[in-house]
Amino acid sequence: MIRQIARRSPAGEPWPVPAKIEDVRELNELAKAWRQSLAPMAAAWMLRHKTVTSAWIGASRVAQVEEAVGALNNLRFSAGELSTIESALK
Repeated sequence: MIRQIARRSPAGEPWPVPAKIEDVRELNELAKAWRQSLAPMAAAWMLRHKTVTSAWIGASRVAQVEEAVGALNNLRFSAGELSTIESALK
């Protein structure tokens, strides 16, 4: 069982950690459908905006850098995928 941790959302409201963990799991499944991990999908989501010119990634291995660079191969998300991502971020 996941222990409830008292945290606050950016709006100052209580942030139900178990619900957010479920959102992350859903995002992870979406990333798997893209045949990648969550980190490169997140980078692709950010870089799809024409006003974003760079995104920071955290990598401790060459394979992680290669995976993140691979995210540049597809910056297009379907309306359903964007809806899933936006819903998880609320």
